[in-house]
Amino acid sequence: PRGGGGGEGKDNGKVESVKRDFALWKNYKEGIDIDSLTWDTDIGRGRPGWHIECSAICRNLLGDRIDIHMGGVDLRFPHHENEIAQSEGVVGQGCGMEEGKPFCGCWVHNGFVKMGEEKMSKSLGNTLTLQSECPTTIEKRAFRYLVVTSHYRQEMTFSTEALGAARRAVERVDKCLKDIDDIVKGGKKVRGEDGNGNIEKVCEDEAKKFYLAISDDISTPRCAASMFAVVKASEKEIKRGRREGEGWDIKGLEEARDTLMAFDDVFGIMYGQEKGEGEGEEVPEKVMELVKERTNAKAGKDWALADEIRDKIASMGWQVKDGKEGASVVKL
Repeated sequence: PRGGGGGEGKDNGKVESVKRDFALWKNYKEGIDIDSLTWDTDIGRGRPGWHIECSAICRNLLGDRIDIHMGGVDLRFPHHENEIAQSEGVVGQGCGMEEGKPFCGCWVHNGFVKMGEEKMSKSLGNTLTLQSECPTTIEKRAFRYLVVTSHYRQEMTFSTEALGAARRAVERVDKCLKDIDDIVKGGKKVRGEDGNGNIEKVCEDEAKKFYLAISDDISTPRCAASMFAVVKASEKEIKRGRREGEGWDIKGLEEARDTLMAFDDVFGIMYGQEKGEGEGEEVPEKVMELVKERTNAKAGKDWALADEIRDKIASMGWQVKDGKEGASVVKL
């Protein structure tokens, strides 16, 4: 940088080297650098610094300015700070430049997924896949909800216990929506045409809170709290109607259902809840043939073949479930 002490104070016209400097160009080091990633230039053989590629990609594909830039929290410093310095050094603004606008309008840094006390990563050998940990639709939905309840900037610890709790939460929402639909279709109204308005007031208040939360750095945990406030108000009305036997606030329950589905336009966790685990979807003939072959293999105690067929069925997007009445399949 120019000036005294690494850019602080007045510009004295001198170029000084400080520890905070980063390399725009790395000289070739034999035996260390990969030959194919270096080339000869007027200043010698070498390669660009690792931060350059991101600035180059952004400018080539998106132009001088971008609206949103994402990345892991570990990239905030030094990678993204260096990317800003490089990009704004070319197009202006920042780094002492007086004209122009910032290189990026909004930076979004996500936290890590953790396994116990460690970050989940390939280098540590502790990675999991959705296919292995969430083979069914309800479990996939539960994982989505688990992500929603953790702010994107914070670390999220994954465990079977956490996934189980998320699944129970999703199933509770499913049951609430199903109960509302059943009541709206066949239940009788109470307290006049419009009910008492309690649920509608809850929906109105929570919808405002939801909007404020999602507008405040995408605070999805607060959004999830608003969703369950509507669920609890609905459950209270459903239980009251069943207990007293005088009907329900139909209009209020309809408003609750519409509010929950509006919230889910953001969450995306409600898919598939009406049909359950694969119900309502026709099972391909080839899958059913494999199920029969697996049943025959098990009857002949050819366990290896049975497992092989089970895995093949899974690769086709279906899961075999063994029960007292025989095997069945559900959509993964």
